[in-house]
Amino acid sequence: MNDVKISIIIPYYNVNKAYFDQCFKSIRVQSFIDYEVIIVNDGSSEEYKKYLDAISLTDTRFKVFHQENRGVSNARNKALSLAIGKTICFVDADDYVAPWMLRDLWNVYSHHDVDAVVSCYKATDRDDMCFVHNDNVIQMMSSEQLKNISIIGMNCNPGNNGYISAGPVAVLFSTELAKKIKFSPEIKYMEDVIWNYKYYCNCKNIAFLNECIYAYRQNNVSATHTYKLDILKEREKSLAVINNLLTCDNEWYALRVLANYAVCCKCIMQTNEIEGFFNRLKIVKNFGNKGLWNSYKKRGIARNWDRKYKIKRILAVLGILPLLYLKKVK
Repeated sequence: MNDVKISIIIPYYNVNKAYFDQCFKSIRVQSFIDYEVIIVNDGSSEEYKKYLDAISLTDTRFKVFHQENRGVSNARNKALSLAIGKTICFVDADDYVAPWMLRDLWNVYSHHDVDAVVSCYKATDRDDMCFVHNDNVIQMMSSEQLKNISIIGMNCNPGNNGYISAGPVAVLFSTELAKKIKFSPEIKYMEDVIWNYKYYCNCKNIAFLNECIYAYRQNNVSATHTYKLDILKEREKSLAVINNLLTCDNEWYALRVLANYAVCCKCIMQTNEIEGFFNRLKIVKNFGNKGLWNSYKKRGIARNWDRKYKIKRILAVLGILPLLYLKKVK
């Protein structure tokens, strides 16, 4: 008989050992014990492979699977295929979680007829973020609300308990439904947002647990903070996929486009792959005038945005936004 209630999925690739030690310990001290942890090592060096194998020997609930480097989406898909729990929970290998995370998510899931339980996370660069327990604040959310939240992401002001999760972390999913949806290996950016959006498209009922249960470690060497020109096409590809999932014009999609436009401008103005100020501006103009990037320019689209994003939109429309990133050019 299978008593595993939650399968925790962790994709891993050469993660700082101190970070993963904290991730591992934060899961191992959970008050809820009916879980398994599936760690898919996506082609890490031999040193990290041995490190993971040693960790798996300390607790039989932690299961390590090794594969050649195929990307985070492939690693998550493999873990999904191996999961035997009734529900799925994703954790990134360099993050850490509240000691009551699994208990609170499971309590809500098991007492309500829902396809997912969504909670909050806070971004941090600290190892000692303080979690506040607040398991009585539960409300039901519609699939449409969660789809919009997936699109918005961190492009809004956080609430008292942080951001409502837009990706797969800080969420408890139905295993039966999650196994039907694959992460797209060909998508390099926002693949988790796209997966979440597809999942919510198939949901009937979703519960929101308004407490922070997850510490999202900000990592300035991650793919999100890499200033190389290949991110332009990759972000464009991801936005096109999201756009194809939408059934109508969406103000929050336009906000996501603006946020990605800002990242691309920063990349162009700070990358070492381009020489000369005017060459940088020319590239910004060439990619920024494509149809996909014009959604944030529509009249009235920013009506419900936070003030700072309304200002950023004005700067982008006027062509001034790229100049904000000049100060870091060496």
